Amino acid sequence: MERILKYRLYHILPLCFLLFLTGCNPDIFINQNGLPNNMELTIHGDDGEWSAPVTRKGLSRIYVKVIYNDRKYLTYRNKDYKITDEHCTASDLLDIEYDNPISKYIISYTGDMLYIHSIYNASDNKHMVLVLEYDYGTTKYIDVTFSKGIPLRLEHQEMDQNMKIEENIETIPHSFSFSNNSSATQHVNITPFAESSSTCKISAADEWATDFEISGVMIPSYYEGWDYTELTDCIIGESFSFKSESLMTEVFPVFVPPHKKATVKYNVNYSRATVKSTLILYNTVDHFEIRLPVTCSCVNPTSYDYEVIFEDI
Repeated sequence: MERILKYRLYHILPLCFLLFLTGCNPDIFINQNGLPNNMELTIHGDDGEWSAPVTRKGLSRIYVKVIYNDRKYLTYRNKDYKITDEHCTASDLLDIEYDNPISKYIISYTGDMLYIHSIYNASDNKHMVLVLEYDYGTTKYIDVTFSKGIPLRLEHQEMDQNMKIEENIETIPHSFSFSNNSSATQHVNITPFAESSSTCKISAADEWATDFEISGVMIPSYYEGWDYTELTDCIIGESFSFKSESLMTEVFPVFVPPHKKATVKYNVNYSRATVKSTLILYNTVDHFEIRLPVTCSCVNPTSYDYEVIFEDI
């Protein structure tokens, strides 16, 4: 009998010790969640999901950290389905939703299960930090990246027919010299636009569209008059430069008499065209249409003038 009692005490005492630790140390509850103080996640942008058991015991607050301009896209809801804010207590929080035309995700709490669900992400990789604050001073950070999903599709571009033209806003001088040491007249072809580039920028008033990459937009272009050309791709809000292949073929000849040096001085004149339009975009994941007003401003080389000065050699 004595041996049996000792055996039982030998097994019961460690269990009592564990229960004592659990009752005295709140960190035990946190560690049971399996979440480190800092962790990183990558979730697929289109219908990706992550979940983990995270007990609400000792959890005082849960909120999202994003860049300042993105805060207006966040909505906090409590268990009564009413709008609240980031100061809502964890026990009363139902979900947090981030929603704009190019990215949408939901963070929700069901029982003691925490869910992060990405509905769609039509932009580049999207980033946010989920913060879990506990009432005994511990804070956990979940660093989340939503990978890029299917981009928005440009369905149509409604053009404003009133293209605004500003002529000769800038002139850039160039020069070229050629010496003819022979006894016969020589000629040289000058390509005045060879070193010239067009500069363009597409701007949108809607902040969500800034840094958004898009293909197929029509922009003003110049060759013997203003017209439109289609871009392969561009980023809204960023300036970009390109060379017009049609202008690269522009040539004027200079004939140089024997034993003469020709100095060609020419000026390239630039004009600006500005046009407003509306991009009709389609979200193929969540199936809705977006109308995005944009303004496109392009500065193009449009004309040149030149003179030739001869010297004896």
